[in-house]
Amino acid sequence: MNLDRLYPRLSFVLVFTAIVAHCIAQQELVLVLIAGALAVASRSICEGPRGRVLPRQWSLLLTGIALTWAVVAILGTPGEAIHWIGTFVVWLTLIKLYERRSIENEAERLILSLLLMVLAALVSIDLLYGLMLVAWTGLAITVLLLFQLYHGQELVRMQLGQVADASSPVDVPSRPVMGPGMRRDFRRITLGLLAVGLGGSIVLFVLVPRSLTTTFAQGRGQGDTAVSGFTDRVDLGGDTRITLSEEQVMSVGLQAWDGSFIQLPEPL
Repeated sequence: MNLDRLYPRLSFVLVFTAIVAHCIAQQELVLVLIAGALAVASRSICEGPRGRVLPRQWSLLLTGIALTWAVVAILGTPGEAIHWIGTFVVWLTLIKLYERRSIENEAERLILSLLLMVLAALVSIDLLYGLMLVAWTGLAITVLLLFQLYHGQELVRMQLGQVADASSPVDVPSRPVMGPGMRRDFRRITLGLLAVGLGGSIVLFVLVPRSLTTTFAQGRGQGDTAVSGFTDRVDLGGDTRITLSEEQVMSVGLQAWDGSFIQLPEPL
C-alpha cells in the first residue's frame, strides 16, 4: 500500500481511538457506543466519490448547539467542568468527521484527538486508558509524518490543477511520484522518532519528581518533599499527610464465645 493511501485510514483510526479512549476514561458507556457508531458510520457516508458531507451551515449549527449545551452543563455543575468540556470535544470531533476532507479539516481532527487524550489524562488513572494512550502516541507519530506527506501532496494537486486549467490540456498526474526508497526511509524515520520519544519519556519519568514544584503540588504541601527516582520507603509522618488527634475513633477488645469480654492484666 502506498503511503498517500495509508494516511486516510490511519488518521481515522487515530481519531477513533482518541474518542473511545476519552469515553472510557470518563466511564461513559452510552457515549462510547453512540460516538463509536457515529464515527464508524462517517467512513461509509462521507468517503468515496459518492460520499455526502455535512454542509457548512449545518456544521456550524450543530457546533453552536453542542457548545451551548456544554456551557449550560458547566454552569450547573462547575465541579465537572473537565467532564463537560471533554464531552463537547467528542461531539465536535464527530462533526468534523462528517465535514468535507481538506488540509485544514485534517489538521483540526488531529488537534481535537490530541485534546481528547489530554483531557482524559487529567481525570483517569485506569490501566486500560494508559495502554490506549501508549498505543495512541505511537500511532500519532506515524500519522503526523503521513500528514506532512498528505499536506504536500494536496498542495501539489492544487498547483497542478491550476496549471491545467490555465493552459492547454496536459496530462496532470493524479498521484505524486515517490521513489523506491520512500517507504524504507519513512520506516526508519518513524522508528527513530518512536525510540527517541520512548527513551525521553523513561528518562523524564525517572529523573523528574512525581510532584514537581507546581501549583498543585504546593497547594497540597508536597512541593518541598518531592524526590527523584524510585524508593522502597513511604513516609507517612509529618504535618503534610497525617495530623495527630486525641479524638477516640474505636474501641478494641477480646470477647469470649459466651459473649463476655475478657479482661487482660496488660494493655491489648
